[in-house]
Amino acid sequence: LIESIGVVCAFAVVRKMTASPSSAVGLLSSVEEEEEADNSSGSTCRSSSSSASLRLGLLADIQYAPIDDGFSYGGTPRYYRHALDAAERASLDLESQGNIDAVLNLGDTIDGQCVNHDPLSCLQRVLSVLTDNYVSGPIHHTYGNHELYSMDRSTLFPQIHSHDNEQDVGYYSTILNKQWKLIVLDSYDISLLKQSKDKRDLAHEILSENNPNYKLGMENSPEGLEGLERRFVAFGGGIDTPQLNWLRQTLEEARNDGQYVLIMSHQPIMPES
Repeated sequence: LIESIGVVCAFAVVRKMTASPSSAVGLLSSVEEEEEADNSSGSTCRSSSSSASLRLGLLADIQYAPIDDGFSYGGTPRYYRHALDAAERASLDLESQGNIDAVLNLGDTIDGQCVNHDPLSCLQRVLSVLTDNYVSGPIHHTYGNHELYSMDRSTLFPQIHSHDNEQDVGYYSTILNKQWKLIVLDSYDISLLKQSKDKRDLAHEILSENNPNYKLGMENSPEGLEGLERRFVAFGGGIDTPQLNWLRQTLEEARNDGQYVLIMSHQPIMPES
C-alpha cells in the first residue's frame, strides 16, 4: 500500500492515505489515488477524503558512500557520492510540500561500502543533510542490511531512534497524531548480520533448511528457488517471537484506543508483496 522510491534516483514521494472507518487497526485498508503528478524532484499523490487521512513523505535506500561511482553486485550503475546530493534535493522537496504528517525513512541510508570509510560519520552526514533541509517535523527511521554491513546495532540505534530504547531493540512505536500510531518493525531481528549468537544460530537453521545454496557457501543466492522461497537468503532477516508478541500487544492497545496503525519495515511485510 505504500510505494517507496529511493532518493538515490532524486525522488521524494509524498503519499496521502485514507483509512476506512471499519478498520481500527491494521495497514491502510482503503487507499484511493485520484491524482498523481511526477517530476524530476518528487512525486505527489492525492486520495479521496475519509474519516482518517495521513500525508506521508517517504525516503528509501539512499545508500550513500564517499567513494567513486561503481556497480552493484547485479551490475546496476551506482552513484555513491551523488546519493548525498539526491538526499538533499529529496528533503528540500519534502519541506516544500507542506502539511506532511510524517516523513519515513525505510532504511539502507548508507551503503555497505562505508565499512572502510568511517561508517558512523557516513551515516551522520546523511542524517544531517535530511534534518537540515526537512525542518517541519521528525523523520522516523528504520534500518536495512547495508547499515549492518558497516556497524553494530549498539552504534546504529542511538543515531536513528529518537525514542527511549532501554532494551536496545530495533522496533518501536510512536504516535503520529490523534488518530494514527506508527509501528516500526525490526525485520533483521533474526539475522546473520551483527546479531547475538542465539539469533544468528536461528538464522543459520532457517537458511540451512530452506536454501540449498546456503550449505554450498552461496548464502545470498536464490538460484533454484521459486516464489516466496527466494526470500531465504543471508541478506534477509526475520522477526522473532518476543517482537511478534510486542506487535500483538501494541496492535491491541491501538484497537482499544481507537487508533489507526501504520506499520513500517525495511523488508516487505506482506508475503505477496
